Amino acid sequence: MEEVLHLSGRTRLKSESPAEQPSQGNHPSADRRRRYLVKPEWIRTEAVVNAGLIVIGIYMVQSLLASSFVDTAARLSIVAWAVAIPLLAALGMLNVAQEAYRYASYPPYLLIARAIAQGSAAVGVVSAFWHIWMPAGIVLIVSAGAALGLYATYRRRLEKDNRAG
Repeated sequence: MEEVLHLSGRTRLKSESPAEQPSQGNHPSADRRRRYLVKPEWIRTEAVVNAGLIVIGIYMVQSLLASSFVDTAARLSIVAWAVAIPLLAALGMLNVAQEAYRYASYPPYLLIARAIAQGSAAVGVVSAFWHIWMPAGIVLIVSAGAALGLYATYRRRLEKDNRAG
């Protein structure tokens, strides 16, 4: 019979892995094998982001390819989407595969692939706006910077509001 431990009002078996234990705050913790407990809400969020970027990319590439005026910004956007769309699709398929498992590791190559995919999508969007009208591209860059600042500020606030003690 396994010994049962009580941690912060939650009962767990002594044999449960550290990845299953409650983490400090909202930060996940890895077990000894550097695996994390798969959280369905994180997978769904990433799947929605990847699918949304794929849809945006398909519409933008379609419009740019149909355009008779092709400048450097349009070419850059098409190349960026050519990099992003297949990587985003592969990441989407990996999200589906992760849902079938309890644990997942996040090796550097996966994090690099995600950064390249999402970074290329960002370059594709900005350069498409730049192609249409340069001031629109500049406004998009400034707006994205402000949105990132808002996210970072509020995220810190959430962590502060939810600290133990």
